[in-house]
Amino acid sequence: MDEPGAEPFRNWNEKVLASCYGPNAEIGNFKHISFNLGPTLSGWMQQHAAETLAHIAEEDRKNVNQFGVGNAMAQPFHHTILPLSSRRDKETQVKWGIYSFSSLFGRVPQGMWLPETAVDYETLEVLAENGIEYTILAPWQVDRPDAESASPFRVELKDGKRIDVCIFNRNLSTSVSFNPAATVNADEFIGNSVLPEFGSDTQRFLMIATDGELYGHHQLFREKFLNYLVTHAAADAGISITYPALWLKQHPVTSAARIIEGTSWSCLHGIERWRGDCGCSRSAGWKQPLREAMDKLSMLIDRE
Repeated sequence: MDEPGAEPFRNWNEKVLASCYGPNAEIGNFKHISFNLGPTLSGWMQQHAAETLAHIAEEDRKNVNQFGVGNAMAQPFHHTILPLSSRRDKETQVKWGIYSFSSLFGRVPQGMWLPETAVDYETLEVLAENGIEYTILAPWQVDRPDAESASPFRVELKDGKRIDVCIFNRNLSTSVSFNPAATVNADEFIGNSVLPEFGSDTQRFLMIATDGELYGHHQLFREKFLNYLVTHAAADAGISITYPALWLKQHPVTSAARIIEGTSWSCLHGIERWRGDCGCSRSAGWKQPLREAMDKLSMLIDRE
């Protein structure tokens, strides 16, 4: 399918593959980072970039063989804001996402990335009921003032179920995502930005969460920055690279927290940008009636 704006490529999948997924796979970055690959994207790659997709899956397999846990995470089948979905739709998105992940990586997922990290308790319950052990949230999505420094946490759910949540660092994640000057030199980034965030506690869990397409697509050559960061700069500064499943295996969670429902990492007003007007999404009054119409249509179809 031809898509305007993706020139000289036919469509955006081809363009992002060439600028991001391909280069990151070739340079070996997928072995060192926690990542999720959407089912619709991986489905396209199976047809048009099977070798790159197989290489990405192999990087996760190497970690499973070495550590007993992989670094790839699942995600719901579509980019659906789950707190706005019915329980049935939540379950469908999660189950289909798990099936897609298992088909690609040859194992069941331990973690699942939530679209926009949008969360409520019902969503976490569906994850736990389907065997998901952890997810990732922003620091403002849990009720603890020490969210970043004391992460990960255990969240207690109904019927004795529980799930672990890993909290990303706000300052570092924002800097990497929106300040291109911060990611020019990996050694300087470690010295000027990362080490100060550790403070005196160099043994704690510190996570940077970003859009994966930043590395080479949104910001040129950042796949090279990422590679040097995880293979040289961090180790030179005495920092060990890990990923959530491995950290949780080696460090049992002892702290608890409650989530703040109806929140996300990308809307200052919770999840309002996906259902109407807010400071993040203006002239969006059409969203709520459209969603209500689609929900009613879904219910009618389900009854048939």
